[in-house]
Amino acid sequence: MRVGVCFDIDGVLLRGSKVLPGARESLKRLVHQNIPFLFITNGGGHLESHRAKILSEKMQLEIHSGQIILSHTPMRTLADVFSRKRVMILGCRNEMEVARQYGFERTVSPQQFCAQHPDLYPFRNVALVGCDLYKDEEIEGILVMHDPVDWHLELQVCVDILLGRDPLRNQTHQGSQVVPIYNSNEDFVFAGAYEHPRFAQGAFLETLQHLFKRTTAGKELQVGRFGKPHKVTFDHAAHLLAKNSNSAVFDTIFMIGDNLDADIKGTRLCGKPWQSILVKSGIYKEGGEADLADTICENVGEAVNYIIANKLDKKA
Repeated sequence: MRVGVCFDIDGVLLRGSKVLPGARESLKRLVHQNIPFLFITNGGGHLESHRAKILSEKMQLEIHSGQIILSHTPMRTLADVFSRKRVMILGCRNEMEVARQYGFERTVSPQQFCAQHPDLYPFRNVALVGCDLYKDEEIEGILVMHDPVDWHLELQVCVDILLGRDPLRNQTHQGSQVVPIYNSNEDFVFAGAYEHPRFAQGAFLETLQHLFKRTTAGKELQVGRFGKPHKVTFDHAAHLLAKNSNSAVFDTIFMIGDNLDADIKGTRLCGKPWQSILVKSGIYKEGGEADLADTICENVGEAVNYIIANKLDKKA
């Protein structure tokens, strides 16, 4: 029986910067059993190699970039369309460098854009940070690659761009969407070091959708969606598992996660060979829709025990 495993990170292996009990031992058991695994997180804001280095140190195990799927990893495919077009990048970490490494050559942040067009955001003088060589070109796409943190400015600029109100766009405003937007993470909250969940990128997207709908008298914002729970991310994970293990077919791919909306519902949407394991070590609270999970475990150690026992039973 050919088995693969995908781990969520926050709330499964880590809680903030703290390694959760049993995490290191669980990964080492999979290595010993020759069961391939990788990590799917709706976090991001840096390159896969950066996250692999940090996770290697935390887990005391060598992990390479090909085992890491960040929320924006599948967005690499968008560079085929937008490599030579000017795009706006949102996030709070190192998204501009990530976008350039992915192949997006003409990038600008909302803050850079406001510094170039001060009338767009009159509430604060925004200093120009970094160089935008393509400031005379209109914006042709928006990529939300990680959690925005400057919401008021970013929401205003995004609505303007989406509706064709770009100062450089030679187009009469029609009150409808003229620029595409792509989002890498719909998690409304995440489990961090604080005892209560924190708002995440999905909360920003919901706010933007509401503002767009109200501004356009009821029109829905059309969004290209990446990250969990979307099939494009799970398909990418299956492809990487096959590539890393030289096996094109898996009887079962287990997804271990703590988030019902991202991990469990995403697995269910994909169907076979995916199976979900819900762990209670992250944001999950008793009640809810736990019955959507194929299996429920207290923590990652119990989940890996279940996977190994399941594999041995099927082999026997």
